[in-house]
Amino acid sequence: MKALASRFSLALFLVLCCLACPQKTENRQALPSIAKEREPNNQASQAQKILQEVTLEAEISVSAQERDEDWFWLPAVAGRWASIEAAPSPGVDLVLEVMSPEGEVLLRTNSAGLGGVESIPNLGLSQPHFFRVVSAKDGSGGSYQLRVRFVDAALGHEAEPNNRLSEAILVPLDRLQQGTLSAADDIDWFHFEVPLPPAPAESASAETTAKALELPVDMLPRRIAIEVEAEAEAALHIQLCDDEGKPLVQTPPTHKGHWVVRNFALPPNLASVALALASPTSSKANMAFVPIPYGLKLFLEKNDSSFEAEPNDMPSQATPLFPNRETEALLSPATDVDYFRVDVAQTSLVNVELSALPGVDLQLLAIVPANADTQEAERVLLRSNEGSTNEAERLLNVQCNLTCYFKVESVAQKISGKWSKTQENPKTPYRIRAQVKADTQHLEKEPNNTMEQATELSMGQSVRGHIYPKGDVDFFRVDLSQNLVRKPLLATLFGLPKNNLGLWLHRLDNEGKLELVQTAPVPKKEGPTVLRYSAVPGVYFLEVKDFKNSESNFKDEYQLRMDDDLP
Repeated sequence: MKALASRFSLALFLVLCCLACPQKTENRQALPSIAKEREPNNQASQAQKILQEVTLEAEISVSAQERDEDWFWLPAVAGRWASIEAAPSPGVDLVLEVMSPEGEVLLRTNSAGLGGVESIPNLGLSQPHFFRVVSAKDGSGGSYQLRVRFVDAALGHEAEPNNRLSEAILVPLDRLQQGTLSAADDIDWFHFEVPLPPAPAESASAETTAKALELPVDMLPRRIAIEVEAEAEAALHIQLCDDEGKPLVQTPPTHKGHWVVRNFALPPNLASVALALASPTSSKANMAFVPIPYGLKLFLEKNDSSFEAEPNDMPSQATPLFPNRETEALLSPATDVDYFRVDVAQTSLVNVELSALPGVDLQLLAIVPANADTQEAERVLLRSNEGSTNEAERLLNVQCNLTCYFKVESVAQKISGKWSKTQENPKTPYRIRAQVKADTQHLEKEPNNTMEQATELSMGQSVRGHIYPKGDVDFFRVDLSQNLVRKPLLATLFGLPKNNLGLWLHRLDNEGKLELVQTAPVPKKEGPTVLRYSAVPGVYFLEVKDFKNSESNFKDEYQLRMDDDLP
């Protein structure tokens, strides 16, 4: 109607044609015809057939006896889509639905609000379809204009309906697929077939991985990458599912815009996966929905042990770290958490180094996993957040008994009074490396920040340690409980460059609390810090830390020695 009103000469031509051939308007193909809805069309068997592009003047009548429904039918047309619009008169709220012959709703849109145009721009016509127009509210109705147009199917773009797993669109790997969430209730499903079994891996790193996991090289988990691109402020809920619709990984509730998952390890024998996209915005009466266009791609990645294997968001999914080899990982989205594990044959000490990541303030933690049997929550043993954005982190001399776990995440930022994670880098990986060394009596064992975790120290023994990160405190336990008489002690601390270390001696009292009994004097010149004390039988703890808790040093070690203070 708008085209007729805006172009007078074209309108005059159409009028003349109508006057000349009043009985043959159904044969015109150049422009959509204008017609009236035919009643009754309240059910599938009465559906009005639409065989060509058309504009219909229609009405949802209001009746106390029966709810009015307007049903229509579209034929199958190979390589074509139907674009459907229902434009109501002011104050009318319509619902546009694609239906099965049995009356099941296949696709529903009610996102435009009162007086808004409800539309389905890409209804695929590989098979016939029923659709209907109804009022959003019982007991209401009004006039509307139904417009149906036919367009060529766009290669690489989704066609509706694909709101269910059974209707998922098959997409080849490595192909960019485009789509649009056109309504608040719209869900778009896509199906990907993943080759099975995988081709044998040929790289040296894959062979190393297979050996470490005690698997044949051709039985390594297949890894895929997923990338979804949308406008930065577009709210999306995305799920990667198995072939039965069970979620494997999904976006967090507050996710917006770009989403990348790299090196996601598929379960064994899973021949296909599905991807579902939806808007977390629920359909609300009188609220218009802004369509969300997007692009997505899924592809196989090289099976390389030098990259993390997602999902590794829980300790049970932790990516193994092989000694003295770097592993790369991506931190995306901002709420992403990556767990890693180090496996050792006997009790050992582990150093873990975490590289800088542009635009992200990372922190590195040593943790004890949650225990479902005892209902104990995950426990943090050590935390390193020495640097700020784009700075490295590390943990030193972590005692590891068979398996130890490490966690990498971004640091929460305080924004408008609330703490939230906002930093991510979906393109640049960080690097993490573990060094395993023997657990000797000459190195501190972290964590040793409390008396319960103190490193054992014997008379005549020397031990080396680090004050790292800032605020680190090292406790050493000296057991003199078997002595019968007082024992003169001499503790010597050889400090660090640029560190002002202090040395304190505590005694364990009868209530199990620490009692400070001696403080080492600060040396007047460069040299060791010396502490002397005549100790009665009992258990003692030496405490080493920076005086101001403001300095740290991961490169240099201090040395602490305990001797008899002989004359």
